[in-house]
Amino acid sequence: MKKKKLALLVGLILIISTVTAFATGAVTKNIDVLYNNIKLVVDGKPIEFGEDSAGNKIEPFIYNGTTYLPVRAVGEAIGKKVDWDGSNQTVYLGEKPGEVNYMTEIIEPYDKHRLDTYKLNDTEKLELAGKTYKTGYRLGHTDRDSLDRIGYAYFNLDGKYSEIECIVGYKPGYNSVDRTLNIYLDGKLFKTIDFTRDSMPEKLTIPVSGVLQLKLEVDKDAYSSVIFADVTIK
Repeated sequence: MKKKKLALLVGLILIISTVTAFATGAVTKNIDVLYNNIKLVVDGKPIEFGEDSAGNKIEPFIYNGTTYLPVRAVGEAIGKKVDWDGSNQTVYLGEKPGEVNYMTEIIEPYDKHRLDTYKLNDTEKLELAGKTYKTGYRLGHTDRDSLDRIGYAYFNLDGKYSEIECIVGYKPGYNSVDRTLNIYLDGKLFKTIDFTRDSMPEKLTIPVSGVLQLKLEVDKDAYSSVIFADVTIK
């Protein structure tokens, strides 16, 4: 066990120049930290931290009873992209705000029937085949007492977008009747997908360059539903 003196910039940035630090409004202080050959293992896999630009070994340390880990190594270990924005002193793990456009957040259907929308801030999350997703739509689901179980949704794309991507799948309900999804672009059938109880989710890409109207439709009289998970649009 050994101790080292480190000059740390609040926000995990190493101070190189006190002039630069004061110019950006940063605060510096000397602290005692403990290096004790701390290791990180993610899902059984040991993580190597590598070296910094000066060739020094990067390793975790303990300060005031809290263990600090290199954010980039941790982010990459859990499969998250890591970005540093120096203009606002912010580390981003995964998506940046505004980097991904979720369709649920920017376009509302102008006509719908049997459509449930799950937005980013909703406490209830969308589930499909045992996984939970950030946003999406559930189309065609009703309770056992309903007589009308056909669902549809119309979206006005206004010709502004080029592509829609999502995970699409089948969510069984009270019965296991198969369902068919029809996708229409400006009134023309683009794609038909048939679902059964054994269907696994699949990635769906819809080219919508110049398209004004998108229509999603599920047919047949069934209690099950079709799920569109994490629908992005660009």
